Amino acid sequence: MSLNWREIDRVLQELQLSGTHIQRILQPDFSRLVLELYRPGEAFQVAVVLKPGVVRMHRIGKAYKKPKTQQRFAALLSSRLKGARIESAYQYDRERIIRILYQRADERGLLWIRLWSGAANIILTSEDHTIIDAYFRRPKRNEVSGGRFELPAPGLQDLSTRFAKSEAFTLRSGDAGEHNENRFLEQWYTELDAAPLKDGTEATRGAAEHKLEELQADLLRRRSKAEERLNSTADYRQLKNQADIVMGNQHLVQAGATELVTEDEHGNTLRIPLDPQLPPYATAEKLYERAKRLRATAAHANEELTAILREEEQLTRFAWELTQGNIPLELQPAKGAEQRKGSAAEEQRPGLRFSSGGFVILVGRNARENDGLLRRYVRGNDTWLHTRDYPGGYVFVKQQPGKTVPLEVLIDAGQLAVHYSKARGEQTVELYYTQVKHLRRAKHGALGLVIPTQEKNLRVQADSGRLQRVLSSNDSMR
Repeated sequence: MSLNWREIDRVLQELQLSGTHIQRILQPDFSRLVLELYRPGEAFQVAVVLKPGVVRMHRIGKAYKKPKTQQRFAALLSSRLKGARIESAYQYDRERIIRILYQRADERGLLWIRLWSGAANIILTSEDHTIIDAYFRRPKRNEVSGGRFELPAPGLQDLSTRFAKSEAFTLRSGDAGEHNENRFLEQWYTELDAAPLKDGTEATRGAAEHKLEELQADLLRRRSKAEERLNSTADYRQLKNQADIVMGNQHLVQAGATELVTEDEHGNTLRIPLDPQLPPYATAEKLYERAKRLRATAAHANEELTAILREEEQLTRFAWELTQGNIPLELQPAKGAEQRKGSAAEEQRPGLRFSSGGFVILVGRNARENDGLLRRYVRGNDTWLHTRDYPGGYVFVKQQPGKTVPLEVLIDAGQLAVHYSKARGEQTVELYYTQVKHLRRAKHGALGLVIPTQEKNLRVQADSGRLQRVLSSNDSMR
């Protein structure tokens, strides 16, 4: 059941949001946003719940703790609204829409809370109603970044009934009077919060939410690392420019010089460090090579961020499905998973198993073993390696939570990839590697044939000592 416009008006009167300061924004689950507010002498929390059937906004007595990972929209609000002062908060034209005007330093904006059961949302906009972001991004309604937030035409009472058929309830007039309505709401909804989803049990719902949290946390880690890599490559253009200057001014460099002093096109003095042991052109070549590597790293980081953006949009859709009472297929446990788990443990693992630096390495030696490992024994974040231009087996490095595969482990896996391929015996072999989730099965292709995307290059030099060390760790379960 949802609040009607009269009840929203009474709740706002009791909360008296105008003049309060926003201390924190929390998102404890996928259907609830919590504003931690402060006014002189009082701190309190207000919950906005967007769960279908129980859409509401009210003050809460039991404080929520900050979750381990902040969700996308909550993180954005924290960056824009933390420390802001609420200038005004009122209900728009008897609609179940709350308009909050905030100001932080010189920045002003609007936070819209739409409490329609069939189309609930929280939308952050500028004062001219340009959307900055939304709790639920809905492209069909143009409720996406850069869109314009459209309000219902004034004077149309309860227009939201056209979007939802929820029945409004009447608040009880308890002994404490209207000033206890927020407390009543909190108690009233306690049991409603536990209502099961349309599909599946509460256990299934909890497992789905937990899986979604893990996926979102993994995306946050990946985004942070990709942004760090991208920031570390910001000066590759400067390096190339320095190399060009050195190449064009070799005649000015004296033997043993440690720097080249010249001017740029604006007349500013430039000082470029030189290696006194090398001729100027060799220093320029080093700068070119370093700029080339940084540019490639930047390209990979941009590709990763593009992929992360697509995955974030998908997870946002999953979160929306959960609030609508549905469990997306991708978050549902597979049928018979327990039985398959037991039988898989009893079966022989295809291929060979090795270890390096605490990481497990799996090797498939033929198409059947490659396909078996892909289907049953590796996951999306595991690393896949294969020789370039030579047929051979698939090599997988199993991912460990919170750890990046070290270069030494990657080289050991590369040695195995060469050893179990037609490239065995070559002194230098090129390989490519990527995460399993970036592999695509070739349509109508041979058994186990995959097409890699977002792959990176790895050059492996023959090293018999390293190869023997890795082979000696063989722990195959065949």
